[in-house]
Amino acid sequence: MGNEYHTILLAGIECRISLRFPKTVQFFGSYIRETSSDESQVLSVKDYEFEDWKNLGNEVDPHGEYSLLSLQTSEALFQHQRFIFHSVAFRWRDKAWLLTAAPGVGKSTQYKNLKELYPEDISIINGDRPVIQILEEGGVMVHPSPWNGKENWHGADAAPLAGIIFLKQGKENTIRTLTAKEAAEGALSSVFHSYETEEVVKKAAKLATALLKNTPLWLLTNKGDLESSTLLLDTLRNLEKQKKDV
Repeated sequence: MGNEYHTILLAGIECRISLRFPKTVQFFGSYIRETSSDESQVLSVKDYEFEDWKNLGNEVDPHGEYSLLSLQTSEALFQHQRFIFHSVAFRWRDKAWLLTAAPGVGKSTQYKNLKELYPEDISIINGDRPVIQILEEGGVMVHPSPWNGKENWHGADAAPLAGIIFLKQGKENTIRTLTAKEAAEGALSSVFHSYETEEVVKKAAKLATALLKNTPLWLLTNKGDLESSTLLLDTLRNLEKQKKDV
């Protein structure tokens, strides 16, 4: 049996995908669009990528194919000034905010805390891999994607980016602005790309730079408790107040 071909719509861009496992399509849900029989310019997981995935202790199955496709999809979106960014994206006061960190550091915990503390004010956009769009006029939009994370957190609407919070675990709760070097390193590592060629890395770095330009950035060192989340939102409130006072 041959691969199945589908079209997915991400942040206004159609991407053709080829699926080895028919059940993989279930993970893309409402992002699937009608597709033709044209098999050119398709994205698919390569045999060596499945093998590397397996060597990391993962199953070569529909969920694995769905997860691996996020990397190729991100690179395909580069040409459209879009990319997939490893973060939890949430909405507050009609703006998008990104929580980003290495796996296991506490992105989901911070969002859960914020939602518990401010249930009426906080809503989810995407729980793991939102699509970031760099606008020609200089702004940034944050879009949902089918890669919602293990909690399957997803929203329906995009929002303009207001700031990025990088997370770090610590014995006390502190927050400060990031240095340029810290921001560049953190952003590039969060842009989904393969690092396979110099060209790909350069494109990812260019997009990461565009993302950071004129975007407020913080480092939240935290214990993962409610106090840390209160500190975070108090910081965002102060930022909004400063903008109004200018």
